[in-house]
Amino acid sequence: MAALGLLVLGWTPGTPACACSCMDPGGPAAQLAGTDVLFTGRVVATRRAGRDHGRPVSETVFLADRVLKGQTPRRVAIRHLAGDSSLCGLSFERGRDHVVLARRADGRLWTGACSRAFYPLAAYEAALAIAPHGMETTPAT
Repeated sequence: MAALGLLVLGWTPGTPACACSCMDPGGPAAQLAGTDVLFTGRVVATRRAGRDHGRPVSETVFLADRVLKGQTPRRVAIRHLAGDSSLCGLSFERGRDHVVLARRADGRLWTGACSRAFYPLAAYEAALAIAPHGMETTPAT
């Protein structure tokens, strides 16, 4: 009877418990220090781009209108885990403007639930204003 009760509730033994837990990024300057690219842009497309350790990966294409750190073309693709945010998945709304922070890995730009923009754009701009060389604003090419 107890097993039937567990099944009715939707839980079965062996079901993995998953949760995404991000560390505090430590402020805009600290988050920028661990980032290769920071830009603002509008989503134009999202597609599935395979799997990473069994989890779905998406690639979102942005039209970058302003690059605040690093270099990126005007049309830039960012890879990220797809799906449920409780599993560290991330999604970007098509047609909407976003602030995007990303790192280079395997020749591509990647972001995620724990490396997303945690602060308003003005906070990153203020951090960049007092940042060391190499973090200047650059136009999208």
